[in-house]
Amino acid sequence: MNILFITFGKLSITDGTFRSVSFLRALADAGHQVDVAAADASIGSTENITVLCGGSGSICPRRRIRLRVLRALKDKSYDVVHAVDDAFIFVSRFARLKRIKTVYEASRCFSGPKGVSPNWFWKSFPKRHQLVERKLLDSADLVFSFCDLLTTDLKNISKECRIVQMEDTPVQSLFSLPPMDSGVNSELGGESSMTVVFRVLQTDRGGLKKILLAARKLLDKVPQALFYFVGPTSAEVGLMAADLDIRDRCSFIPPDKPERYLSVLAVADLVLFVPRAGDRYPDAEIMSLLNSSALVVAVYDEAYSEILTEENCVLVDQSTSSMAEGLLRSVQEPLLAYGLVYNAQQFIANRYSFSSFKYRVRKAYRELADN
Repeated sequence: MNILFITFGKLSITDGTFRSVSFLRALADAGHQVDVAAADASIGSTENITVLCGGSGSICPRRRIRLRVLRALKDKSYDVVHAVDDAFIFVSRFARLKRIKTVYEASRCFSGPKGVSPNWFWKSFPKRHQLVERKLLDSADLVFSFCDLLTTDLKNISKECRIVQMEDTPVQSLFSLPPMDSGVNSELGGESSMTVVFRVLQTDRGGLKKILLAARKLLDKVPQALFYFVGPTSAEVGLMAADLDIRDRCSFIPPDKPERYLSVLAVADLVLFVPRAGDRYPDAEIMSLLNSSALVVAVYDEAYSEILTEENCVLVDQSTSSMAEGLLRSVQEPLLAYGLVYNAQQFIANRYSFSSFKYRVRKAYRELADN
């Protein structure tokens, strides 16, 4: 099949956008010819994938993506148009005019009480655009969702749409990364008896202060521990760490350094995961954390209740004492930590492996072609 794949976002492991990369890899591995239009298609050279725009290393603006997509639809015959989120709003009408089958890869709703509007115009006329979203869902030949709650939300908007639920996969199954440089630990004070990764999606000052205090409590018990903070931070965080006398044991990894983050994750003993308060759907990155060899200590959040359980991680609340106690359990109860890590890896292997993902994508597209 010839497939036109469109997203106004990035296609990389940065910012959690590797879900669309998973679809691309699955389609290419199945032998489909895929043309890609994206803001940034940092996916390297891959057989069966042609980057139409977004592969130059700089961000491609939406206007250029739209023009390139229209030119591609004019110059080439496609069997399917696969569009991510609001790119589907743009391309669905043109695909219908050319009688091309459409696939909508959804990560959220645009309307309704829990919707996230794609632009200010949708926010201005919410009732009208809920009808528009219903028509979009009805017009799609196939809709991909990634969790039970999103599937329910989409079904509440359109009873007629055909939804296939495709949960996220761990990013380690998509990329082979070298181990962390041996010199990195020496920059943080030499030998380490424990490597701890703090994956923080919630970045308010008060929350970061609690996390740093938990790190301080752990360092009191494990003096040679090293801490890696992953996520958007500011210079103020370094100052707070210095005030707690842990700055020389901390490294701060920005979100645009995914290779470094995954290399650190590969050798981590512990991961503290702090979700973003108020998120309706789980972040795809949790699959990668559970797939690692580190014990996951997670702040409880309702959005993750189907994934994070007492069988595969240590659940805590967002208080300094609770987070510190959860981190210390791996030191005090090594057998428990080993069992939870094993359960987490089996949980991912049984339900969220990339091989299973590829099989389900191929099956969905085969059924789409037969209809």
